[in-house]
Amino acid sequence: MNVRGFLKVWHRGKAVSGLVEELNFKKVVSVVTVACFLTSFVFGQAVASVVEVNRETKQFTKMFDNFLIPHTSGRITEAKYFGSKKVVINIQDLHCHPEVQKNISKIISILDAKYKLPFVYLEGAMGSLDTSWLGGIEDKKLRDHIVESLMAQGKLTGAEYYSITRSGQS
Repeated sequence: MNVRGFLKVWHRGKAVSGLVEELNFKKVVSVVTVACFLTSFVFGQAVASVVEVNRETKQFTKMFDNFLIPHTSGRITEAKYFGSKKVVINIQDLHCHPEVQKNISKIISILDAKYKLPFVYLEGAMGSLDTSWLGGIEDKKLRDHIVESLMAQGKLTGAEYYSITRSGQS
């Protein structure tokens, strides 16, 4: 092989390696572009959601440390932390079902015993709800019969039931 032939091969080799470098650069740019797109538009919300759930879980773990709801009363299905010392607990229920309403009353009782609830808000109620008329019935047997009858008819909620039956208060 003469010098001229050697230079042609070397030149072709250089041209081929330049083409390979150009293709690798395009591949790298393409992969980076796809990764940015996927992170921004496809996985971004999922990653942000996971981070938010982890933050909320840590906050609730601190707030409700050593707090248990008996499995027979219900379960926590979702929780949100809004960065405040005030906590809103939404108890979803099967309306007009006496057993479910009594379970709600148990949950409220547990929460009140542990955290001394200043308020219990009731879906559909406006202003203060006065249960003293029913809780004030002196004949315990008659009061219990009326309360159980109203529960069976779906006319009392778990919160109202708790208000009437808690420690003789109304």
